Amino acid sequence: MFRQLILDALSEGSKGTQELYQLARQRQPRDCPDTPCPHRERVSNGDKEWMHELRRNQFQLKREGRMTLRNGMWYIV
Repeated sequence: MFRQLILDALSEGSKGTQELYQLARQRQPRDCPDTPCPHRERVSNGDKEWMHELRRNQFQLKREGRMTLRNGMWYIV
């Protein structure tokens, strides 16, 4: 859902996860509903299901060798 958004954003420069959240809300607002994340026992107001999906996409891209995480910032490889 967010794979292409992540790759496009990182092609413009490194980004932190919070910046990617902001871009997702701006560029894909329909994909960012206020649904709480069902994967957490304790859901805070800021942890939504779409945020979990974005993080999952980040780590899939990392496993595929398409991006890396250094000092809290994501980079295209």
